[in-house]
Amino acid sequence: MSCKGLHCGGCGKGGGGAVPIGLIVLVVIGYVVVEAVAPAVSEAFRVLAVVLEVVLISVVTLAAVGAVGALSWVGLKVYRWHSGRRPSVAPVGIRAEVISSEVPALEAPKSRLDSLPVIRKEVNR
Repeated sequence: MSCKGLHCGGCGKGGGGAVPIGLIVLVVIGYVVVEAVAPAVSEAFRVLAVVLEVVLISVVTLAAVGAVGALSWVGLKVYRWHSGRRPSVAPVGIRAEVISSEVPALEAPKSRLDSLPVIRKEVNR
């Protein structure tokens, strides 16, 4: 029988040990590649996060400017519409009147000192 060892591991004639060695080599090469590429990928994700943040801030700023512009336009339209209409109620003339009320003047209360007798001394000169 001419067994090459490709499909069976029975007779030992052929490459039965190539698969584990190949797997080990692939794992080692994968580890080396990951170790070399990991810092670059990490930095790329940081840069991507900053770029997305800048884009998000730009979009929010543009949306805010657009909202302010739209509200200004609507306000201008309402102002023009309101100023073009005639008033539905005639303006009422209001006069200010001063109402005078006469309040009697209050008298100062009498004190007890007014009821005391006055002592006068005559001074000789």
